[in-house]
Amino acid sequence: MRRNARLFDFGTSTTTPRARYQLQTTTDLGADSWFDMGDPVPGSGAALIFETPYDRAEKGAQTAFRVPSLPPPPDTDR
Repeated sequence: MRRNARLFDFGTSTTTPRARYQLQTTTDLGADSWFDMGDPVPGSGAALIFETPYDRAEKGAQTAFRVPSLPPPPDTDR
């Protein structure tokens, strides 16, 4: 994770083809409530970079981010 002036970049290691990856955020780790930011991104085998605006005054000092792997989408050609 790298902090730019008002942007955070989140990188993954290599991704799994057909899996999807979703940037999520929370301000309360105790509540286990994560909120999706944007749409899921498909894996291709390469690393992914997620970039999001971040304002500590707006979100609070205890904001957490994660990028979980989601199952592949259902096949649409069946």
